[in-house]
Amino acid sequence: NFRRTSIIVDLLDKAIDNYIKLQDWRTLFTSISKNPEVVYVLYQWFKDNISEIKKYEKAYLVIRDVIRSLFEAYTGNIIKDIKQFMIKNLPKYKNDIIKFSHYSEIYTNFVSKNKEDIEEIL
Repeated sequence: NFRRTSIIVDLLDKAIDNYIKLQDWRTLFTSISKNPEVVYVLYQWFKDNISEIKKYEKAYLVIRDVIRSLFEAYTGNIIKDIKQFMIKNLPKYKNDIIKFSHYSEIYTNFVSKNKEDIEEIL
């Protein structure tokens, strides 16, 4: 885990600047979404770079996994904002966006209902 969000942003920027091969985006974004520090930068990075991401819309599996990684990184009310933003900007992926946001909502509900038990375990 990178604790400095600047490193995360740098890696993401390298992806859209073609330093990282498109087929490796799936691994990059999936790995980054697991980093707890990513919540401070990932959604904003998507908002700032959506026009670059749109250039790769035809790479269905790659972009689908990139979208999934965004939803996996967040819980709570922000999921609704992410869902609206992504549907507006990547309408071809609407069904995937709805599915991934639903999974995030299920996870959010689970965590909120079991917060005390989870904290006890950790």
